[in-house]
Amino acid sequence: MKTILLLLVSGIVFLFGCKQSSNKSVADKSTKSASDSITIVQRPFRGSNELIEYEIPVITGTSIKQGIQKRFYRHGSLYSSIPYVHGKREGIAYTYYSAAPDIEPPVWKEQSYKNNELDGVCKRYHKNGTLQAEYEFKNGNQGVHMKEYTQSGKPVKQPTLTISAKRIATGYYIQVYLSNKDEKVDYFIGNHCCPVNRILFNFLSITS
Repeated sequence: MKTILLLLVSGIVFLFGCKQSSNKSVADKSTKSASDSITIVQRPFRGSNELIEYEIPVITGTSIKQGIQKRFYRHGSLYSSIPYVHGKREGIAYTYYSAAPDIEPPVWKEQSYKNNELDGVCKRYHKNGTLQAEYEFKNGNQGVHMKEYTQSGKPVKQPTLTISAKRIATGYYIQVYLSNKDEKVDYFIGNHCCPVNRILFNFLSITS
């Protein structure tokens, strides 16, 4: 009788231990770096216990990101690398084309961050490595005059901005439009304005 009870207890302990191990495998895994001040948190893909989607460096004992955060495609190649300084994106972030896990992936996007916002010259590349586009951000807002290039390196012609002004009783009636008649345009006015913004301000100052 004692032998049967011991076997039952052992079976229950074994099953409980398996359940505990299974639960742990779904959670994030953490490993400390050589300095012990940074912990690398490994976050798996949803529904997977083995495939790692993110490697997130955090200051040990906190959730503050510090260092290069890496994200991976499901098959294992690097998808993106983003630099963090005390919880904020700071520096050049890279996004990559899909590649074999043992091959260095070609860069797709190169984005400049300052104080957690896009700021500076950003670039996109064709898969063959030639420049596809070059554009600028300031404090998170995209500037004008984006340059685009074909895979062979030839510049893509961009639509021009046209402004017309007519005198009316209350001031000026101003029309601004693109040469390709595209109506879906985002327009920003701020410190990083283009000459067109200054023209508009001149018209407005006349009517005031």
